[in-house]
Amino acid sequence: MRQTKEEMERYKDECEEFNKRLQVEMMRREEAESEVAALNRRIQLLEEDLERSEERLATATAKLAEASAAADESERFVITN
Repeated sequence: MRQTKEEMERYKDECEEFNKRLQVEMMRREEAESEVAALNRRIQLLEEDLERSEERLATATAKLAEASAAADESERFVITN
């Protein structure tokens, strides 16, 4: 009977230890999932920022081409007159 009580206590202690480990692991997993979600959001924001930057670059390139063409035309006008 005494041995059975000791075994029961040992198993109870082991169970408590495993439950503690499980709780720690679950908290780690939740933290990791939160971090992944935050990183995914950051990626999304960076991709949106990249898209806006590419649009601004395209607009600036088009304006530069127009200004260059206007400067060439102006230079030709000055040379011919």
